[in-house]
Amino acid sequence: MIPESDAQQSNHVIDLISTAAHHMEEVETDGVKSKSLVLDPESIYWATRSVNSNTFGRFVYELKNLESLAFEAENHMPPSRAKSFREQILRLVDAYKKSVDGKASETIRDKHNSQLNLIDKLSKNKQERVITMPDELKRSFMSGLMGKEAERDS
Repeated sequence: MIPESDAQQSNHVIDLISTAAHHMEEVETDGVKSKSLVLDPESIYWATRSVNSNTFGRFVYELKNLESLAFEAENHMPPSRAKSFREQILRLVDAYKKSVDGKASETIRDKHNSQLNLIDKLSKNKQERVITMPDELKRSFMSGLMGKEAERDS
C-alpha cells in the first residue's frame, strides 16, 4: 500500500502532466465556435517516455516532421499514390515510436549508475542511488570503524 503522502505526491505529478498536456483549441458546437482546453494524448505519450539522451527532443521534432510529410503527400501527388505513401510513412513513424517504447522500458545498472524505467519509478517509494567512495575515503572510513589500532598496524 502506498503511504498517504506518497499517494498525494503521485496525484500531484499526474495532475501536472495532465494539465501540461492540454492546449487551447477552437471547438464548434451547434454552429457556435468557442475556445476550449483539449487534452492532447500525444503530449502525454512523449512526457511519459524515459529516455536519457540529450538529443531525444530533437529526435521527436524530426519524427513529427516526418509524420507531417505523410499528410502533405496528397498536395503533391495523385490521391492513390499519396495514400500509399502516407501509409508507408505512418508505419515507419509507428516503428520508431515502438523503438522509443522499447528504449524507455529498459533498466540499466552498472557500478556508477542506476536507471529505472517508468513502471519501476512509480512502483517504488524510494529512488535507488549507487554511491562510490574514492580509495582515500574508504581508508579513512575503515580506520574509523576499526579504530586507531588498524592505523598503527599499517
